[in-house]
Amino acid sequence: MVIKDNTIYLVGAINVSSEKDKDNNPVFKYDAGIVLYNTSGKYLGKYSIEDEIYHRFNSVILDNNYLILTGLLDINGIYKGNKQDSMLIKFDLEKKSFFDKKVYQEKNDYVINKIVTLDNKYIIGTSKTNCSIFGCEYEPFVSMYK
Repeated sequence: MVIKDNTIYLVGAINVSSEKDKDNNPVFKYDAGIVLYNTSGKYLGKYSIEDEIYHRFNSVILDNNYLILTGLLDINGIYKGNKQDSMLIKFDLEKKSFFDKKVYQEKNDYVINKIVTLDNKYIIGTSKTNCSIFGCEYEPFVSMYK
């Protein structure tokens, strides 16, 4: 969550549709999204990427007039547990649009959890998975982007 000009930008996943399975149970589809509130708590609207399904934003920072967001997505549109790719994307607060999406497709084993700034660079905190038949282990590491 970040605040700019009395607007709160809350990031995560937004339910964009729900369907029914063969047993009439709801099957929800989520999209990475931003929900806006004013500082008094009034709902102002939402934005979502709207080009893949089953993904979400994990973290956000404010960089001048842009939101820099990290998250997870499933390029193939079929969520399979740990088989997600990580992304970094920018959102222009004036144009109200997403741009400059960077997808990390490192064998589907990097999860970007956090982003911070240092000396005009973005530092990305990630986890790398080492999976075997016994499960997955996560090794944290950081990298720089800008």
